[in-house]
Amino acid sequence: MNVRTVRVSEKGQIAIPAKIRRSLGLRKGSTLLLMEDKGRLLVTKAERVGDILVDDFSDLTKHAEATFRELWQNRPDEVWDDV
Repeated sequence: MNVRTVRVSEKGQIAIPAKIRRSLGLRKGSTLLLMEDKGRLLVTKAERVGDILVDDFSDLTKHAEATFRELWQNRPDEVWDDV
């Protein structure tokens, strides 16, 4: 984990230290997503949002997939195979 402190300017701006920019591959024009959560400021590259959502919902989709398998592989439903 790379931890640095920064100061907020009068305009509300911060400078991201070069080491962190290089580590994250941030360049001029990179888009960041800022989220406030319980008094914390979370910053991530906007292009990573999809990956984050997949990770956040992976447990939910895993359980949903198992439930759907149970429902679709249900013996009483097999009567419809011959219709």
